[in-house]
This record gives sequence, C-alpha cells and structure tokens, in this order.
Amino acid sequence: MPPSDPLPAPRRRRIIVLGAVALIALYAAGALVMVPWIGRDLGGRVIGEVQADGVTRAVFKGQDGTLYC
Repeated sequence: MPPSDPLPAPRRRRIIVLGAVALIALYAAGALVMVPWIGRDLGGRVIGEVQADGVTRAVFKGQDGTLYC
C-alpha cells in the first residue's frame, strides 16, 4: 500500500507560489528602503573626502553622481 500524500498537489503548489511571492515582495521592500539610504550614505562620504577640493554638495541618483563646487 503506497503512503498517503500529506499535502495534495494543488495545496503544495499554492504554498510554493505564496512563498515565491513573499520572497519577491521582501526583496522589493528591501530595495525601496535601502537604495535611498545607500544614496544618502554615499553622498555624505563623498563630501567628507572631497570637501578640501572645493566640492560643496554631491547628489547621487542610481549610478550617476553630480558634484557641485
């Protein structure tokens, strides 16, 4: 006699899909929080390093940076 399946296929598939959706949502939420934080942190560090060269402000949007003198 074969062992009975503890979770039917549709229920197992639903659990896997919900887990994948939760992982994607967690990744997106992390990106929404961390990307602006990284930009602010990078801007502050750049000013600290190049302030002696006359740079007064640094603005970063993604990988693009603008230095203001």
